[in-house]
Amino acid sequence: MQRQELNNHLNNMFGDRHINIKHDYELEFQFLDQLKESAQVNMLGASAYLINEFGINKKEARTILSKWINNNK
Repeated sequence: MQRQELNNHLNNMFGDRHINIKHDYELEFQFLDQLKESAQVNMLGASAYLINEFGINKKEARTILSKWINNNK
């Protein structure tokens, strides 16, 4: 179950009483590493690939991409 699906499931079960799941973005960072290694994509546009792969929204994808870029400096 992807993170967004899990959050949706928890929202359905508990409404806004549940605690958001802390996430270290390990899977997303691995995906971005592989995407970079493929040399097929300008990584500044990688948020669209995150959206398609993980079913997340644009804001979250940009946040993840920003964290990945900052971790790879």
